[in-house]
Amino acid sequence: ATTEYLSQNSCMYINFECLSTKHFLASLTNAFHFYAGSEACLGDLQHLLGDVTGSLQTLSHCLQGRQQHLGEKHRLTLRTLVDLSAVYHDTGDLDSAFEFVAEAAQGFAAIGDKLDPDYLSAMMTKAIILKDRKEYKLAQPIFQEIIPLFEKVGKAVHCQTIHFAQQAGTS
Repeated sequence: ATTEYLSQNSCMYINFECLSTKHFLASLTNAFHFYAGSEACLGDLQHLLGDVTGSLQTLSHCLQGRQQHLGEKHRLTLRTLVDLSAVYHDTGDLDSAFEFVAEAAQGFAAIGDKLDPDYLSAMMTKAIILKDRKEYKLAQPIFQEIIPLFEKVGKAVHCQTIHFAQQAGTS
């Protein structure tokens, strides 16, 4: 049996000597989570540094791996959809951005409650994209739903978001 594992992609070394099959598989799963998390961080950094093409490639590869190994509705898979949405949003591809974040929001809603920070983040992103697409009537109810939820869980809400929601509610 193999007693060590060296990921060619992540420089992660794991010594599996004296591990049961269950612990061996758990260690491989942890190694994958570490690698995929590192890959997601790299994609985010590329995005922040303005390497949109690199970011999209890295995050798309990360999404593919997470979908394959963790499943379509795993929290980390859904977070990667939100990350991809942010990159597409910044490039001006609001349709792709909306597609990714809508799928993530639906997934988070299915696995958590409305006070889940991941759900709130996805819904906020979804509302902002709708606002940027000038679909104010669709954005307004989302803002009105999530602002009190953010306040309930003690999260700071950006002043512009509150201002927009108040304006949308009065027009």
